[in-house]
Amino acid sequence: MRSTGRLYLRINESVDERNDPLHATRAAARKFRQDFEMLQTWPLTITGWNHGAAGVRRLVEKFGTKDIVELTDVRVHFQESSHIPFTRLQPMRFSVQQN
Repeated sequence: MRSTGRLYLRINESVDERNDPLHATRAAARKFRQDFEMLQTWPLTITGWNHGAAGVRRLVEKFGTKDIVELTDVRVHFQESSHIPFTRLQPMRFSVQQN
């Protein structure tokens, strides 16, 4: 993401270091290190890469566990209680009338 990239890379009108494999790799390593320092476990750090480290940290604080399996189970339970599961949706049926 551009906003995250700007924390670790030079991105402006003339330079975009996201396109340089070395700069991008070093930036990713710095982000992983920073996220690991915040979350303290690699499974949480890797989850934070896609879902946002701050969101994972809030989930850890809310449910009081750093166990990724427990957090995954809690998140699935929360989603099922908050939303209609896809499997319960009835397919819409359309009929086409010919004249």
